[in-house]
Amino acid sequence: MTRVILADRHARPAWAGHPLVFSGAIDRVEDGTPATGDEVDVTDLKGRFIGRGVWHQDSAVRVRIWRWTPGAIDADFIRRRVADAVALRRDVLKLPARTNAYRVIHGDGDRIPGVVCDVYGDWIVMQVTNRSAADRRQAIADAVLGATGAKGVWERAATSYAESEGFHPGGGRLAGEAAPETVDVTDDGVVWRVDLRGGPKTGHFIDQRENRAAFAPLCAGRSMIDVFAGTGGFGIAAAKLGGAVAVLAIDSSKPSLERLGENAAANGVSEIVTSRQGDAFEALRAMEAENIRVGAISVDPPRFASSRKELPGAVRGYHELNLRAMRLLEPGGILATSSCTGVLTDEEFETIVRDAAVDARRRVQVIRRGGQGGDHPWLTAVPESRYLKHLVARVL
Repeated sequence: MTRVILADRHARPAWAGHPLVFSGAIDRVEDGTPATGDEVDVTDLKGRFIGRGVWHQDSAVRVRIWRWTPGAIDADFIRRRVADAVALRRDVLKLPARTNAYRVIHGDGDRIPGVVCDVYGDWIVMQVTNRSAADRRQAIADAVLGATGAKGVWERAATSYAESEGFHPGGGRLAGEAAPETVDVTDDGVVWRVDLRGGPKTGHFIDQRENRAAFAPLCAGRSMIDVFAGTGGFGIAAAKLGGAVAVLAIDSSKPSLERLGENAAANGVSEIVTSRQGDAFEALRAMEAENIRVGAISVDPPRFASSRKELPGAVRGYHELNLRAMRLLEPGGILATSSCTGVLTDEEFETIVRDAAVDARRRVQVIRRGGQGGDHPWLTAVPESRYLKHLVARVL
């Protein structure tokens, strides 16, 4: 077996459990010349075994470590990892008793790098984002199908990742029966119609489950604006579960707002929830100019930056969104604000909210700090996998 020997100062993250070995961390390679896709053993300078991973000759991430014990990264190993992930959701979190829409594999958080699998009723939607996972996609799909008892596993192609990593993007039926185009799921009593083949992410924003549930009751008797509403997550939950008296959903995507309308009808809140298609920044500016005031606002934008180099623009965007939202809230209004930009830290996000409050000349009282749900676990060795930031505050 080829050995990848890490430079002394670069071995510590791998020892701690971080799966990424960058090219600059490697001191030398011994016992062979690996090709992309080959399994390799990772060791420190003293020859001590750290883990078994997969080599990628053309990637800055030269090795992705899959296991920290000797052995092959084969179908038996994958079945054990998948079974552990399923047990977390079923036996520890007990999610099937609460919802039939949840993440069952969350990449590095479940020690299955580059793989996400989401349960939607009787179906699994899967996506792979690196070469090592793509080479094992069939074994992973078979294992998930067997462990969950789902009817089928449908793959959503990850084209951009496939281009950068050099693998076939895939897509379509992987195991079991072919998935239907849409399926209705229930999450905390709210019905969602999920587009399995073309909806956002894998079909629905399931990572915000806990945050929607916490925010909804705070909207009782209030008018509410759902900014970057998508298919209606925060707004429909506020109307159905929280007792909001009026909800305006804003999004730039016509298909998303059409699905939002279907979701509102399915939950009996069509008379409460209205929508407006357009740019969120422009919509907030226009409402501020009209001197509109509401009792609650959710701001849940898409990722604004993929790297630290892109952060300055992202910070400006988040600052303006929170500033405009605060100005639209009546005294004592409730703000729920989120960021799914993984390269933005919690501290940086909270600084943005603080600075927006200063510029808005409002006092902001934080009453909840949230994040991704337990079905999106993160490892302490991989803090960047804790990507979702969420604050709920009273704007005084």
